[in-house]
Order: sequence, then structure tokens, then C-alpha cells
Amino acid sequence: MVEWVSNKAVSETERFLNEKEATKLENLIPDAADAFLTKNLAGFSELGITRASDYLQSDAGKKQLHLMLETFFEEHGKMGSFAKMFLNVDSLTEKAQRELEKLLKRPEMKEALENLLITEWRQLLEKNLGELVSSEKKEAFLQQVGHEARGFLENEKWLNRPLQENSAKYEQQIVEYLIPYGVERLLAFASDHSGDLLNRLEIAALIESQIATFSLHEMEQIVISISGKELKMITYLGGILGGVIGIVQGILALWI
Repeated sequence: MVEWVSNKAVSETERFLNEKEATKLENLIPDAADAFLTKNLAGFSELGITRASDYLQSDAGKKQLHLMLETFFEEHGKMGSFAKMFLNVDSLTEKAQRELEKLLKRPEMKEALENLLITEWRQLLEKNLGELVSSEKKEAFLQQVGHEARGFLENEKWLNRPLQENSAKYEQQIVEYLIPYGVERLLAFASDHSGDLLNRLEIAALIESQIATFSLHEMEQIVISISGKELKMITYLGGILGGVIGIVQGILALWI
């Protein structure tokens, strides 16, 4: 099952990439997804600013800023070295950190980042699928798809657990909804197609062929077991009727 799903995922992905290679991304993404992303880009920009601010205030951010200033002075040769003699890089780092923090909190920064995200998103939608997944990247992408599909099934333990454990959390829905619905649909199907089912089963021919295999003794026993009670009742009824008729005839004989 793991190998089948993995191979199927790779083959279907490859088929999709080949068929849609010249199709723009905007024609592949559902309108609802496009509208959702466009609507929530403001939230993404705010999240990006928050993450950038958190990184800037962290020790790692401060260290990176310090390294950038050091690199800046070194790249400007003697002039940079001369400026560095009069400037304290540590204090300059702290000042730059505060100024960048103020810049990130300005409303214009959020608006600018949001517009940038929208522009980049629109440009991305204009690209063909083949541009995003080139022939050089396709093989690696397909290998990754197969690896992810295989890893998902192998890492999930539900394949090696009893069905009862996997369905335990859905037991109420199965008992209350799935089973009644399944039984109802099965009975409806059997009712609508009963004639066709009986014709397909050829019950009459099956019974006839089974009876033909019985011996004469077996047939005799079957007939006697089925008609034995009816034959006894006929015998008793005949005796009763005969007795009643005899009594009536005797009474009539006394008067005539």
C-alpha cells in the first residue's frame, strides 16, 4: 500500500505538471483561495513586522546588526577605518536597533509591506506553472513528493493498529449516522433492484438443478415430511365425516 500510494502520487503529480505546464498560476488556484490570501495579506504583513521586531530585539538580531556595521566599515577601506576610530560600533548598534524598531512600528511600514506582498502575489499569479517548476527542478520535486507520501504512510501508526483503535474517536458518528445511513441505502438499493437481482441469481434454475441431484428415496422423504401433516388431517376428517353420515343414516332408517 505504501509503495502504491507513493508511486501513484508521483505519477499523478507528473501528469498534472506536464498537462498544466503552460497554464498560468491564476488559472490553477481557486478563486476562493485567491480571495482569502488577498484579504489576509494585511495580517501577513503585520505578522512579518512582528517577527522582524522580535528578531531585531533578540541577541541574535543585535549580533547580526553589529556584524553588518563592521562589514560596512571594512568595505569602505581607509575611510571606513577612519570613521570607525571615532565611532563606537557597539553604541552605534544599539542606536540603529532603536531607530529600526521605531521604523518598523510606523503605519507607513505596514502599508508598504502589504503593498509589496500584493504586488509580488500578483506577479506570481502571472507566471506559468512551468516557470515555477522547471525541468531541472521537476525531478527533485517528484522525488520529494514520493518521499513525503511514503514517509506519511510509514510514520503514521494507523496502518499497524487494529481498525477498532483507529475508529474509536469516530464511534459515535459511525453508530448514529454512518451505519443507519448505510443500512437505509442498502435496503433501498435491494428494494429497487430486487427483480434484477433475482434474475441474475437464477434462483429457479438453481433450485431445479439441486432437486435434480436428489435420489428417489430422498424425494420420497421430502414429500412425506412436507405432506405428512396434511394427509393425517384428511384421514381424520374422512373418519369424522363417515361417522356423522352413518349416524344420520341410522336415525333416518328408524323413522322411515
